Amino acid sequence: FTKEHLRILQAACTTLGTTIENVRRYREAEDSAGIDFLTELPNARSLSLHLDREFARCSRSNEALIVMIGDLDGFKQVNDRYSHLVGDQVLSQIARLMRQHVREHDVAARLAGDEFVLILENLNEPSEAAAVAKKVLDAVVQPLTGCALARLVGWPLTEGWLLASIGLYVLVGLFW
Repeated sequence: FTKEHLRILQAACTTLGTTIENVRRYREAEDSAGIDFLTELPNARSLSLHLDREFARCSRSNEALIVMIGDLDGFKQVNDRYSHLVGDQVLSQIARLMRQHVREHDVAARLAGDEFVLILENLNEPSEAAAVAKKVLDAVVQPLTGCALARLVGWPLTEGWLLASIGLYVLVGLFW
């Protein structure tokens, strides 16, 4: 190689390195735009995009899509009595438990505040969806009551004032 060849190669390597770094940063920004920073679940924007894809898939295949919307009843009291920091800890714990109790290909997302959404696909019967809802509720409610939540947040809590509820929607034969 001549000195001119080396100069061209160095310039090309520098440009290529910068391009690769820009692509990496773009992908990181794109990924973080769809993730709720607190719970590390997909956020409402990401959920909307996923639902659009699922509606289209279900419309083509005439399969059922299960959508569950849940929230924490009495959650405002956690923020009011114990601080938003404690509320954030509770939300993070709930998100972790939700991820643990759904299948790997199901989607758990944070809609807003204390509202969460589960999207379940490839279930054969509505009773299967009800079983998943019960499993998730049981897993989430257990640490919300009494001592378990008190240990989680490190504060004395009154048992039974923080509850969870889930609405279950079975969507079949979607036509968009």
